[in-house]
Amino acid sequence: MKGNIHKRRKLILLIILGTVVCIIFYSFDLLSHKEYVVEYEASICEDNRIIDSCIISIDGSYTPESVITSRSARFNGSLSISCFPRTMQKNCTATVVWYNTSDKVNITYQFAGTFLPEYFKETVISRDMKNVYLVCDDGRVITNKKLPDL
Repeated sequence: MKGNIHKRRKLILLIILGTVVCIIFYSFDLLSHKEYVVEYEASICEDNRIIDSCIISIDGSYTPESVITSRSARFNGSLSISCFPRTMQKNCTATVVWYNTSDKVNITYQFAGTFLPEYFKETVISRDMKNVYLVCDDGRVITNKKLPDL
């Protein structure tokens, strides 16, 4: 009889310990999210010279990568670029996924349940969402960096 009571106590302690560990990991995951609401002017460049400008608006949630769950860093929300009108529509959302430790990303736009075409051949966005470098399919470059840094 005593053996059964000890086994039950051990089982209950293991369940409680497992629950506490899960709550701790979940809390760290929630605390690591960042909200971004940013708007800045960017240059549109062609042949290494500025030909126009546009506005980039960012409004959404950034989630860093997780070693525990093998999840890549990602941003979900609005990533509007004024020279691409479809990205500025009210229900258009963007998912930006960073792979490994580089700032190269994959951007997927979705509007009304359908995916929009890919606009960029190369996409680099810093994880703090302050630096953007986009190479469009037509060869134009959209960046908020100074031209000599291209």
